[in-house]
Amino acid sequence: MISRLFFSFLKIGAVSFGGGYAVISMIQQEILEKYGVIDSGQFIDMVALSEMTPGPLAINSSTFVGFKAAGIAGAFTATLAVVLVPVILSLLLASFYRGGSGGMISRLLYGIRPCVVPVILFAVIKLFPMSINDIYGALIAAVMAAIYHFKKISPILMIIIGGFLGYIVYGIGIPYFA
Repeated sequence: MISRLFFSFLKIGAVSFGGGYAVISMIQQEILEKYGVIDSGQFIDMVALSEMTPGPLAINSSTFVGFKAAGIAGAFTATLAVVLVPVILSLLLASFYRGGSGGMISRLLYGIRPCVVPVILFAVIKLFPMSINDIYGALIAAVMAAIYHFKKISPILMIIIGGFLGYIVYGIGIPYFA
């Protein structure tokens, strides 16, 4: 299990251009669908917890999955693996920038950027049905989308409001009318 975690997250870290949201799709494919290390409910919990805790989403997610799969050793292994390639690449790219060939790197990044958008879009498309379980979940999502669109509130405040609404709806037990 430890070696599977290491190589899965090494692969995820090596191709995680575009940040955390692009990584979600890769984690879903590699960890949830291919190996079944966590189930879809745990996957949604992982995304929510990774969003609301400090630090990069890829690192938080790998730590969560690693811990669920193999305890402390799994958390350490998955976290190390997901950062290993990006750290090495960052050091190499930094040396190119110092050498004055930043133009070549910039052109490469301009080609990578448009590829990130569909990866993020498909992650959202896959996550949406997993995270909306009933009419209340759909209502919370719609309200939060409207608030974010019209008021431009902080994502941190959105998570706090969403948690509060979830506690009210699911914790207190408002009857289901749908």
